[in-house]
Amino acid sequence: MARSGVSYADVATAASAIRASGQEATIDRVREALGTGSKSTLAPLLRRWKAAQGEEKGAGREDLPDELLTAVRHLRELAQQSADEQIEQARIRFNEQEEVLRQQLVSIEGELSALQNSHETLTHAHAELQGHHQQLMEKNQQFQASAAAQRAELAEVRQRLSERQADYGELKTQLGHVRSQAEHYQQAVAEERRLEREQVQQLRSEWQLTRDDWGRRMAADAAALLKSEKAYDTLLENHRRLELEKSTQQGELERNQWERQSLQEELAVTNDELAALRSERAAAAVTTAKLLTAREHLEHSVDMLTSRIDALELRAAKADDLADRLRSEHALALQAKIAAEAEVRELRSRLDERNDIRQRDR
Repeated sequence: MARSGVSYADVATAASAIRASGQEATIDRVREALGTGSKSTLAPLLRRWKAAQGEEKGAGREDLPDELLTAVRHLRELAQQSADEQIEQARIRFNEQEEVLRQQLVSIEGELSALQNSHETLTHAHAELQGHHQQLMEKNQQFQASAAAQRAELAEVRQRLSERQADYGELKTQLGHVRSQAEHYQQAVAEERRLEREQVQQLRSEWQLTRDDWGRRMAADAAALLKSEKAYDTLLENHRRLELEKSTQQGELERNQWERQSLQEELAVTNDELAALRSERAAAAVTTAKLLTAREHLEHSVDMLTSRIDALELRAAKADDLADRLRSEHALALQAKIAAEAEVRELRSRLDERNDIRQRDR
């Protein structure tokens, strides 16, 4: 059998070149052209080439029937042709399937690359939205803390206002008492003055009627008048003191009213700030809801892309399985060709052995 270093194609090429140069293709010339190979290796290959050229005329084959030689050649040609056709068909199918699979693989790789880029873009956008959502959550917490502080301050202001209102009510009650006392005092003064006028009138009448008693009663009347005047002065002083207390109470009342107005203004400003904070909180809640909706949409898109990637990977796995089956079919075809060539070599070897036996017998 030929060594793996020299093939039939090498021998056929070298023999054809030698014949083209006008020389006879012999073992030595073929060996010289190849630069390698032993005679035992080159001899059967050269005989095969000559047989294919229709020039093999061994002495021993003249004794074989032409029908046998024709049948052997025909069998060899059929086996060779069948193996070549099977190999060529398998090669064509393999190349076609390989091209289709290559195109599908290129398409799948393009789609997979695009999906991966889209997935990376969505992942980046999702991370940015998460960061923005986290910032909004922190800002919302700050707003809530500020609103809580404002509510606490508002409660304190309301407490102070309630206390001021209680003080105002108490002062109003005291002022009512003062006014009542002043009115009572004024009535008392008026009554005293009326009485005094009546007394003076009575004294004048008595003085006119009883001029004789005027000298005697003059001192008594003067003392009574002095006493009345002192009482009047006392009452007048008490009236002035009550007027002063009234003025003082009215000043305190005015200050309390001013403080109440200031507290009401502060309360109005606080209510405005609280309303603004509530509006900002509502806007932040709407923005947060939108971000949550966008986040859900992104997560849904990521899930869809993941499903498409899984489907493409499954298609790629099926394509790999189909390529493996085609490679297996190609390998089986190669094995069939090798088996056919082995069978032909076996037939040739048997024919050569029979020829050698016949030559030895002669």
